[in-house]
Amino acid sequence: MKKVLLASTAVAGIAALAAQASAAEAPSLSITGGMEYQYHFYDNDDRIADQESGNDIKMDNVSSQIFFNAKGVADNGLTYGALFDMRMGGGSTAREPIGDESYLYFADSWGRVHFGDDDGAAANLTYGGEAALAGTGGFDGDINAFFDTNGVAARPTPSATGASDDSSKLVYYTPEFSGISGAISYSPNDGFATDQRDDADREDIIEIAAQYDGSFDAVTVGLVAAYRTADAVVSGTEDVSTFEVGGKVGFGGFTVAAGYGDNGDSLCTTAGCDAGYYWSAGVGYSAGPISVGVGYFGSEADTAAGVTDEVEFWTIGATYTVAQGLNAFAEYGAATYTNGSDPGDDKEVDNSAFLVGTRLSF
Repeated sequence: MKKVLLASTAVAGIAALAAQASAAEAPSLSITGGMEYQYHFYDNDDRIADQESGNDIKMDNVSSQIFFNAKGVADNGLTYGALFDMRMGGGSTAREPIGDESYLYFADSWGRVHFGDDDGAAANLTYGGEAALAGTGGFDGDINAFFDTNGVAARPTPSATGASDDSSKLVYYTPEFSGISGAISYSPNDGFATDQRDDADREDIIEIAAQYDGSFDAVTVGLVAAYRTADAVVSGTEDVSTFEVGGKVGFGGFTVAAGYGDNGDSLCTTAGCDAGYYWSAGVGYSAGPISVGVGYFGSEADTAAGVTDEVEFWTIGATYTVAQGLNAFAEYGAATYTNGSDPGDDKEVDNSAFLVGTRLSF
């Protein structure tokens, strides 16, 4: 009940602000976006020893995206508007246009509020070793989409169990004070509307995040931390409780970044289950139009007492800026997925992939 009262009070506050504002002119509309194509070359082991489950070349439109941003400024200084994100499906996704994020926003000296389908506070503010990488982001990018995960429960990329993703929510971002800022978000459930409540596996999702960005002479420093909690809908399922921390340091063209996350027993349904933890590190260097980066990601999770799944992932990538808004990139990744419940030779699957592509942004 307290969470519902908190959300309804915040919505009422936004409505009051909007009611007091009057605009000198109608909001303006801006359009941005981009298109990206990639060639993938991948090689995956089969779960039967010495046989291959994937060895192929694919070309994909992995990201065609358009942002429609309507923005206005009221006479009292309130900035207001709406953002709609439309994407074309890539890879195995249907090619028809799909709506992704769409929300109203309000901003002033007191901060910024998003109301609609948007990522939560933790997802928007946190980062790990991927912050130093080039290409598509390495272990947090596109390359692992072609890997055989061997059915492991461990996370194959730095993301928390029970995240609210783009479900309908209310997000508040604080103003920055001496490099420190934060955010809090509330989602009624992990669906996109109340009529999808029956399909949700968690509700009352709250995310809290904070970050620090500062510079000391020629050195830049960034720190982030986030906590997420939610109630499980299904009886016998553990509630969500996760935390993430990360940081990065930049100097002389170099960036060093690292991150750690712990999912506890979030959404576990069996005795001895642990949703696991993950960690990442990356080193990058940029000079003129060229950026390169190398990174490592690892994670573990227990599906039952004494049964541990593991992921180990190495990646290297590069990006070259051909012209303003036009990039070419290449990336290589190698990962091992270990299924703790599989016997003998079926226990591990080795994967490797190389991709090359181009991205146009406008």
